[in-house]
Amino acid sequence: MTITVSLGHSTTTIEREAFVALIEDSWQREAKEFLEALEASRISFTKLVSLGRSAEIPYTLFFAPIAVVEAQLKRKQEVLLRGVSKGTFSLNSRGKVRLADVELIVKDMLRKQQLLKRNDPELPDNAFVGALRGSRRSVEGDADWLITQLGVDRSYLLRVKTKELAFDHFLDSLEEHNIFVSQSMRNYMPQAIPKRARFSGICIRDKKVPFLFVNNGDHRDSLEPAGRRLLTLALLTVCLARGKFKPVAYSDESDDPIENREFEIAEEMLMPAAAVAGREVSSLDDVKAHADTYCVTPSAFLMRARRLGLVDAFTARDYIAVLREEFRNLPKAQARQPKPVNALRKYSSAGYSRALLRQMDARRLPASEITRVLFQNRKSVSLNEYRATL
Repeated sequence: MTITVSLGHSTTTIEREAFVALIEDSWQREAKEFLEALEASRISFTKLVSLGRSAEIPYTLFFAPIAVVEAQLKRKQEVLLRGVSKGTFSLNSRGKVRLADVELIVKDMLRKQQLLKRNDPELPDNAFVGALRGSRRSVEGDADWLITQLGVDRSYLLRVKTKELAFDHFLDSLEEHNIFVSQSMRNYMPQAIPKRARFSGICIRDKKVPFLFVNNGDHRDSLEPAGRRLLTLALLTVCLARGKFKPVAYSDESDDPIENREFEIAEEMLMPAAAVAGREVSSLDDVKAHADTYCVTPSAFLMRARRLGLVDAFTARDYIAVLREEFRNLPKAQARQPKPVNALRKYSSAGYSRALLRQMDARRLPASEITRVLFQNRKSVSLNEYRATL
């Protein structure tokens, strides 16, 4: 079967299978032009070129045989997945994020990594990448090592007034050690994350410039709670240290503790067993109070209490059911439209931004490159204004 391509009074055809394969593998698979072309088996050359440009597909590839297209798609995936582990993404399986859902975001981070490495001749290998890969320490030992080496202040986390501040402290500790954290910001990323994509974050491999991408949930109807994002950030940090470069989906609504070494270390980092074991957990109010103490969600604390034997399985399931119902009935926290300068800082990472600005100050990078990479060529953001937020 074919798709007719029209240009003025002239027409030609392209293989429908190749056309579908190319667009289905891109973030434009729900584009109006694509769906209309499938329905009508026809598209104008102008729309085809525009669709290809949006999907970062050379329009000439639409005219190639399916065998050539499949070879190019395989090569593209191999190049992209050098930054993450094999098998990380699934293009067909339910329950996993598709590569196309975050393809342009991953590409953007890979380019950012290459730019900094190319321009900073003194950039050392990051000491945390794979640091726990061969560790023979206990879960507690690995968690304590990470907390200590990163300089995370557990006493601060216990006394801080909001979970958002706790998240910021953990993030700042990472960026002080050149582990850069990008947060999803709708309208300020190379692509929109579709609502169906259910993942909490991604760890992007690089021995010098590792990136952690945290999904704030602003592509859905409500934002991810700060307590859940904090645990996601801890989990991504553990994955980085254990050499597991992959998307993670932190679910704190499981009836049973998640049997996974990375999850256990992340929980231990924020909710040390030695401290939590002494807590009284005899009611759901206790669970909520302790969740506030440790800056996590009540469901996350309940999972921790369940793992440590402070709550039995039957009681935990009852509490989880109540928490789910309460969460469903809460007014959803809508994503506010941030100032462009703040949104760009969160997406690009303040730590990475400072690193690039140092290269500009050293005259290794022109200001125009900063505008392109960090501001996405937005004229409404000035360099001085942006620097002031860092």
